[in-house]
Amino acid sequence: MMNDKIALLDALSELFEYPGEGFADAVAAFRAIADGRRPGSGDRLADLERRARGMSRGEVEEMFTRTFEINPVCALEVGWHVYGEEYERGALMVRLRQELRRHDVAEGNELPDHLTHVLRLLGRLDSALADDLAGRYVLPSLSKMIDALSGKECPYEGLLQTAHEIVDAEHDAIEIAPQRRRSDPPGSLLPFPMTRHRSEGPACGPTGGCS
Repeated sequence: MMNDKIALLDALSELFEYPGEGFADAVAAFRAIADGRRPGSGDRLADLERRARGMSRGEVEEMFTRTFEINPVCALEVGWHVYGEEYERGALMVRLRQELRRHDVAEGNELPDHLTHVLRLLGRLDSALADDLAGRYVLPSLSKMIDALSGKECPYEGLLQTAHEIVDAEHDAIEIAPQRRRSDPPGSLLPFPMTRHRSEGPACGPTGGCS
């Protein structure tokens, strides 16, 4: 059901916000929602919840900052992972801002292509646009961040893996590597050019390692 998907992605989005006092409780709440939709889908977050409960608020904030805010390869802006500072990123943010307003998603202090905004938007877009946004921007960005944290024992790796699994499971989308996305011709009728559905075969192979 659409409302269940919105609740799931909204709860996931909260975990990518700058953490507050109740971060561990937010992780637990998300795990309950995720497991209710697909049993076991919140299991990867057990370690993050456990660690957060044993930390002070300042330590949790430092863990988030070290992982996402001072580490460019794990920046939470999906447009950055696909376009860097190319002009196309600005065009993407304009389209995302329009969709955020259309679906009454508050933009807050982050840029429109921040993962917190995009996850909430995924739950509200019609299926074709949501699938496309997932395949061309969200999944490849998450893959790059997962690759960047691989082997570093970062507690947030499990969250990124969970996010990738959930976005992939909730959408009929083929993950398209950023290099392929940059070469796509303009002119689509949709804000986010359409991906191929799984039944049509992949448009390209999986994304490579972190840049």
